[in-house]
Amino acid sequence: MSYTERYALTENGTFRHKLQMAIWIAAVDVTNEPAGTANHAARLVWAKRSLRGPIDTADMLKVAIRASANATIGEAGTNASDSDIQFVVNALVDELA
Repeated sequence: MSYTERYALTENGTFRHKLQMAIWIAAVDVTNEPAGTANHAARLVWAKRSLRGPIDTADMLKVAIRASANATIGEAGTNASDSDIQFVVNALVDELA
């Protein structure tokens, strides 16, 4: 995909829905992680906040940009696999927390 297409992907509703679901899955995983996990307290606050509903626009844009910049996801666009999207979202948890 071209840069213009990747930019459009960051605003695509279907893509954002996939990202939101990946965020909720990551949040559930954080609520189940051991208390000794690095940065657990901040991660848990983030997870509980994230599970209240869709994340705010600024955080969603941050996740969408990072996901669309990923080579595999950027090439696949809205057809990106759930596992590829989850990989990117999971890598962002500490940054979002």
